Amino acid sequence: MHFSLILVGAHDGSKTAEMVAEACQDGKVLLVEPVPWLFEKLKARHGANPDIVLHNAVVSDSEGYVDFYAPMAAAHAALAAAHAPGAYLDQLGSLNARHALQHDLNFEGKVEKIVVPADTFGSLFTKYDVTSVQCLLTDTEGYDAVILSNFPFDRIKPPKIIFEHKHCDGAKRIGSKFARLLIMLEGLGYGMQIQDRENCLAQLDETAVQPDRLGA
Repeated sequence: MHFSLILVGAHDGSKTAEMVAEACQDGKVLLVEPVPWLFEKLKARHGANPDIVLHNAVVSDSEGYVDFYAPMAAAHAALAAAHAPGAYLDQLGSLNARHALQHDLNFEGKVEKIVVPADTFGSLFTKYDVTSVQCLLTDTEGYDAVILSNFPFDRIKPPKIIFEHKHCDGAKRIGSKFARLLIMLEGLGYGMQIQDRENCLAQLDETAVQPDRLGA
């Protein structure tokens, strides 16, 4: 099955509503979000749309169950109600236990360890019969380089990949993981450009050799 957009780290859907609506005009959309209370908001926003598939899990480099460090709903609500500087806490769920604290030590006690289902891209694609992807977007608070390095490019090559570079080597740090990912993507025929202070765009050269679509 072809997906026009796969978004890993979909949050509550509020920031990407326009992008998702546009993608739905071109095909199926798959939204992946591991934090249960954010997933419920995502489901309330998109659950009635038959063109949108929702998956409550984390994408990692292994399958099964993993510890995930999630913002607490009550803590975020209190910060948002007070219009506090830390009202972005809800965006900092990560596989990295200290990711939120590396942003602000005042987040101590506002993040909880939960156990969530984990998929690799390979297992995710098998579950939803993904045979091709037009645009892949990842926002995983520090794990973009890890999961993209394990992407099954021998099966599927998305023409466009947007990923968060900002935390590839730790909170607000880029380094060897980011560099290795760029070299790998370049070797696969992608050209890279920095989109903004957080995101990088990898665009596949149309002249590069493409793998056949599975099931086509």
